Amino acid sequence: CVGSRHRSSGPSLPTPATYGTPASAGTPEAAAVAAAAERIAVADVATSLQKHGFAVVDGALDVVVGETHDAPGGDRERTTLAETLRAELLRLASAPGVMRPNATVLVRPDGTRARLEKGHIFEAEMHVLAAREPALAAPALRAVAEDRSLLTLLNVMLPSVAQTQLHHQVVKLQRNAGFGGCFPLHFDSDAKVDGRLITALTYLNPTWRDGDGGELVLYPFPLSGPIKIQPKMGRVVLFSAANMLHSVGPSVG
Repeated sequence: CVGSRHRSSGPSLPTPATYGTPASAGTPEAAAVAAAAERIAVADVATSLQKHGFAVVDGALDVVVGETHDAPGGDRERTTLAETLRAELLRLASAPGVMRPNATVLVRPDGTRARLEKGHIFEAEMHVLAAREPALAAPALRAVAEDRSLLTLLNVMLPSVAQTQLHHQVVKLQRNAGFGGCFPLHFDSDAKVDGRLITALTYLNPTWRDGDGGELVLYPFPLSGPIKIQPKMGRVVLFSAANMLHSVGPSVG
């Protein structure tokens, strides 16, 4: 199970600068990422985020990044953004030392922190990789981290005040190797600790089938009972980082 987490935050969270002209500007990957953002941040998604605290988007990553002419018969081979992101993520995952075990940082009442590692789940943050050579082999992932289209469009679509405006974004790559890797019930943020406001999960699992596990379960109480969301290829799920309790079931695929 592979995918990425895209977190947008308010002004209080210290995150890498996402202003100015990024290195990926003007590239085919950046154009595809911006086009996908326009498919994600639409009126129905904004309404669902406001009313239910989450939204599910399919097909947004079907935009084509590049074309080649060396397919049999002269046909053009079309590569979607989802396929490109998956290929880049797998290349990074195979590079030694790039992805590390996922860990939850617990903040004690006295302010001290404890780090709890999870088994079989590996991750890396794009802003950490940006200065490293492996990032050069991942232009689409770099464009996702640098392009502000989704953040800007969400600011336009969602009613907000200064405290809830989205100012920064962080992209985390994640790979679940199976063997029961999971996430218990948790919130992604606490307003008293950081300024994260919205989480956007992107799933890159073309072979996922029922029984593979790894489903996202949202608990939008008191509006409804638990909602199970399958981690299908190219699916994007957005939800409130601070207010949406959620879990990820054991992955065996």
